[in-house]
Amino acid sequence: MNAPTTTRMSRVVIDLPASVPLVDLHRLAEQHNCRIVRRPDGSLLFRPQKGFTLIEILVVMTLIGILASIALPSYGSVLLRASVNEAISWSQPLTEELEAAAKEGSTFTFGPVANPMKRIESVATDGDTVVITLAGGTVILEPTNPLTDPVVGWSCIGGTLPATHRPAACRGES
Repeated sequence: MNAPTTTRMSRVVIDLPASVPLVDLHRLAEQHNCRIVRRPDGSLLFRPQKGFTLIEILVVMTLIGILASIALPSYGSVLLRASVNEAISWSQPLTEELEAAAKEGSTFTFGPVANPMKRIESVATDGDTVVITLAGGTVILEPTNPLTDPVVGWSCIGGTLPATHRPAACRGES
């Protein structure tokens, strides 16, 4: 079937004799991923199909599912790590109060503080340490030197929170 064709703006007009069976036209349209449209003057117009095939949609959905299954667990870990950082920065004024009380020779204790952020369950003191309880476990802030020293550093290595959920400073890494 060598039919003369002309191309105009992604449309193909095929001039065929009227004796060509309709089945052959449909086969030809399938080969070129087109559909047959009858024009008002009686000629046939082959228009390209628009849209995606079911296979293409399923492949894209599968890829999105695979990427989501990889990304979501690591996103949860990053979110928990961010809440630990937020809790440590939120408890900085409390550690300063502990230092000030120790330098004055008095004691500073506080019970569980009202929930300042949704991800922190409680913050309390245990002697000279600050215990932060999160949904994933606890982080304990301990002074690295006596509270009466002029400059006190704080370590957050203790607690039950898994190391994978801690920021680098709380894992003992630099």
